[in-house]
Amino acid sequence: DILSKNIIIFYDDYSRALNLSMTQFSVIVISQQFGALLAMLLLPFITRCIPSLHHKICISGFLCGIFSILTIVSPIIDPHHNNTMFVLIWTATDRLLFSMAFYVYITSILDLASQCNDENSGKQGKIIALLNLSWSIASLFYFVTGFTITYINWWFAFVLYGTVLCIMSVISYFVYRRFTHYGTGGGIEHLRDHDPEHRNGEIEPTKTKPRHRRS
Repeated sequence: DILSKNIIIFYDDYSRALNLSMTQFSVIVISQQFGALLAMLLLPFITRCIPSLHHKICISGFLCGIFSILTIVSPIIDPHHNNTMFVLIWTATDRLLFSMAFYVYITSILDLASQCNDENSGKQGKIIALLNLSWSIASLFYFVTGFTITYINWWFAFVLYGTVLCIMSVISYFVYRRFTHYGTGGGIEHLRDHDPEHRNGEIEPTKTKPRHRRS
């Protein structure tokens, strides 16, 4: 969430670091928003290629980290900002691809959380609270981003958060493998196989014992 929004919150710092005008930098912001729209349209095809939710989370999360790091490549190739068009095209394309991966990443996490709700009745509030808490904690890191821009360098946050996201995505792959019935389309079926009242997708009528008349 920080990697997605910090380019909007600290747009003035990043536009000056890339030696772009506000109009030129707005093209980068628009391309990032367009990436989310494009990912929404392509999501059915992505799901067909990668049906497993935890695979989508790991792959898209890793790509988010990679594209975050690649954001800073254009000033390295053109340190003197002689080719503004190259910096603009590179950064806009990179943020578009980042936004597409980020959209798949977030939607997959929410889909996985909904499957956990199905299989753990009564824990919906806890799962929603944890998701909201994670986003609230992420918002606190904007202070860290502002600090790094002021006292270290403008690109440090992209490298730091991008590297952490890549590492955590790889770790999460092995963590999600322990929960094989999540994110594989077997959520409700897992319940039906173990609950006789939900076999064949129907609720069987409750059998009652016959009553005996008193003589």
